[in-house]
Amino acid sequence: MNLRLVVLRIFSTTPILLLGFLPFMNHSFAWQYNLDGTPVRFGSRYELILYILIPIIIGWGCYYWINNGKGKGYNIQKNEKFVTILAITIVILFQGSMIWSIISGLNTDGSSISTVTKMILYLVGILLLAYGNQLPRASFKSEFGFKNMWTTDSEKAWIYSQKWVGILCMLCGMSIILLNVFLPLSNLAVILLLPIGVFVLGSYLLSYMAYIKTSRTV
Repeated sequence: MNLRLVVLRIFSTTPILLLGFLPFMNHSFAWQYNLDGTPVRFGSRYELILYILIPIIIGWGCYYWINNGKGKGYNIQKNEKFVTILAITIVILFQGSMIWSIISGLNTDGSSISTVTKMILYLVGILLLAYGNQLPRASFKSEFGFKNMWTTDSEKAWIYSQKWVGILCMLCGMSIILLNVFLPLSNLAVILLLPIGVFVLGSYLLSYMAYIKTSRTV
């Protein structure tokens, strides 16, 4: 069995162990602080359960996605190593943020965990940079690549689409990182949702433009 997939399964299961800390945490503690140290949002300790589910869903989702692709004969071998390592990294980083949250919940002086939010935003930006860098390497109609009715029309349209969507993805990832540096967390919608929205809409626009361009040259 692939060693990377075994590691992915192990790290995607261990977050369940963190549930044992819930009874010892404060019932309510600050989840977010302003830059001046003033708490702006308090939440229940049980919110941590949602964060525990995230790495489990990501890890096991990627595991079954890779195995399902192999079973159906999809061409994902070219990007399987990257996807597996990326999933393991995400799962480990999420567990690190949860441990930080648990420490804050155990601490009676209400330690700030706004650093966790910042770290997650940086992580999202880095993941978009990594994903965008890998997109041009995706094989034709690969499950890893950006797929829609235009990108799968022809191999030429696929190549053009993955190239330009990959560039847009990296630009949006860099935007999240830079906005996270210069803007406070109160502007979360601008830091995260705006670049993500630009990426989603721009990806479909660029893939359509690639389809038109390649259709004219056939």
